[in-house]
Amino acid sequence: MQLIAAIATARQRPRVSYNNAQSQKVDPVTGHTISNAHPAAQRSVETMSDPGMFARIIGNQLSSVEFVHDYVQLRFDGPCLTLFVWPVLSSKDGRITITDHCYRDRLCSHIGKNVLDIDCFEAKYVKILLSDEIEFEILLSKPESGYFNPSGDPSDALLEF
Repeated sequence: MQLIAAIATARQRPRVSYNNAQSQKVDPVTGHTISNAHPAAQRSVETMSDPGMFARIIGNQLSSVEFVHDYVQLRFDGPCLTLFVWPVLSSKDGRITITDHCYRDRLCSHIGKNVLDIDCFEAKYVKILLSDEIEFEILLSKPESGYFNPSGDPSDALLEF
């Protein structure tokens, strides 16, 4: 009887909406929701004019892969790539894309591998070659395909590409 009364009371309570999207956004480096008043919301974002900035990750290992809502973050012992396009994994055995059922596991399986080389072709793609002969191909198909944080420090400026 008490359960029925509790359900009836709950149905009478007004619904409260917590949709506060205009005063909050997601920090592209940390993935945390932040209010516009938070200092991280004021972070400087610059357009990457020199693709050679990616060279900072050569020699670093892929230290983490973080899936956040509809984007992924690749961390390289500090520097961080926040990608709004899903990287394609290429090897001599073929290609794996986000539509393949093993994609996330395969992407994470490269954690701990060192970056051997970076190839940037105009404004079309970035390829990251890892020590296990896997390439991460990042197609720059959107005006905002991602952010690069060369230092990994959340308070530093982000480079948009």
